[in-house]
Amino acid sequence: MQHENSFIQRVHTYSDHHGLLSQGQTVVVAVSGGVDSVVLLDVLTHLAPSLDLTLHVAHLNHRLRPNSGEDRDFVETLARDLRLTCHTQEADIASRARSNGESLEEAGREMRRSFLSGVASDVGAHRIALGHHLDDQAETVLMRLTRGAGLTGLAGIRPLTAGEWIRPLLAESRAAIDAYANARGLHHVDDVSNNDTRFLRNRIRHRVIPRLRTEFSDAIPAVIARTADLLRSDEDFLAQTAVDAFKTVTCVQTDRKIALDGPACFRYHIAIQRRLFRLAAGRLGVDLRELSAARVNDALDRFSRESSRVDLTPDLTACFDGRLFVFGRRVGPFDLPIKESGLTQYPQIGAELVVSCSQDRPRDLKTGDPFTAWFDPSRLGPLRLRSVQPGDRIEPYGLSGRVKISKLLIDRKVPRIVRDEVPVVVSGDEPLWVVGLRTSARALVPEEARRAVHLEFRGDWRNLANALQLPSSKAPSDG
Repeated sequence: MQHENSFIQRVHTYSDHHGLLSQGQTVVVAVSGGVDSVVLLDVLTHLAPSLDLTLHVAHLNHRLRPNSGEDRDFVETLARDLRLTCHTQEADIASRARSNGESLEEAGREMRRSFLSGVASDVGAHRIALGHHLDDQAETVLMRLTRGAGLTGLAGIRPLTAGEWIRPLLAESRAAIDAYANARGLHHVDDVSNNDTRFLRNRIRHRVIPRLRTEFSDAIPAVIARTADLLRSDEDFLAQTAVDAFKTVTCVQTDRKIALDGPACFRYHIAIQRRLFRLAAGRLGVDLRELSAARVNDALDRFSRESSRVDLTPDLTACFDGRLFVFGRRVGPFDLPIKESGLTQYPQIGAELVVSCSQDRPRDLKTGDPFTAWFDPSRLGPLRLRSVQPGDRIEPYGLSGRVKISKLLIDRKVPRIVRDEVPVVVSGDEPLWVVGLRTSARALVPEEARRAVHLEFRGDWRNLANALQLPSSKAPSDG
């Protein structure tokens, strides 16, 4: 009994040290039926009274084995014996893996996370408890090492992630967990897939670690886990330094584009430069698992030598013009109506347009602001705000003939990475205003006009253009 109490106390102390559990929380416990998750559930039921925890059991049936239904039945019985609510769901992980081109491990991980997050949302849980332990930590570090990882990856599994995923057993070895289960007489089910060495983790578990134990020390898993703890402290310091640096070097940030001060970035150590790139990608919603360290290093090396453009992931492009790093995800084509007067908001592109009509001819139509324009209402039809389309042409004020808007963007040195952000005001199919860049001579306000329509654009594109310091070509709107 003393051994079991010592184990529970160690888990409690570890959880308290890392802020994993607090008084009165609701916790979803992921229970596969294996010994790790059964021990986790047992320990949490012992801690629940003193911490006033409300526990929910959650089990996802992967349908990868013929007897997977027995695992579900076992977990449901276990929860019922403990008088806990049990949430179960079936998932066709093999089908998802085939459809998405994922490994079974990747598909299973994503579907488990989705299921557990859904249960937590449904029951209003503060935490989701997972059964990862010290040997899992060692295996994870070795797996990442074989694939090539930086400090972030080699720091291993964290006790607390995303503010809700907790791993109370992370400091406990597999041997200690087995000993606790035996001492408590806990029943569990064995997952035979854990012996399938087609999976990298299982090859590490059954081939690499036993060899390391034999050749070096039986304490190898603990040594690797301790190293991960040390690296995690260093990573936390560098990560916070990078966050502070990111605030300093950010020139503009929208939902789809981020511009950083390039020379300022290069003044930081390369370790911070890499993290700045990863921060930019993360804030644009990129899955950081798709952003390899090699790709980031290649981009930084290229940018240090020349202005260039690099695809960091299938969804994220970065470019450097000698002054700014610009990171961008593409904006889909848009075509949106404009109200005849007042404010129109466009959350799709992070913008708004204000339309007003002057009953007397304004004294000065030359505002100098490229994001405002005046037009002759007699020459306007219904207005729309849309993205640039292939073949678009405009008849710029002050120039003869019509020019392709695509050429205008090149001449005005608008980086390719942000051209999808450029809005155009059109009347019918006729472009009247490439916002921030050029107005058309076709809707200028003549001298004899007594009325004029005023448009003012606000939002993401204006902020981007200002950060890019595009050369002004605001033409006067009066004839």
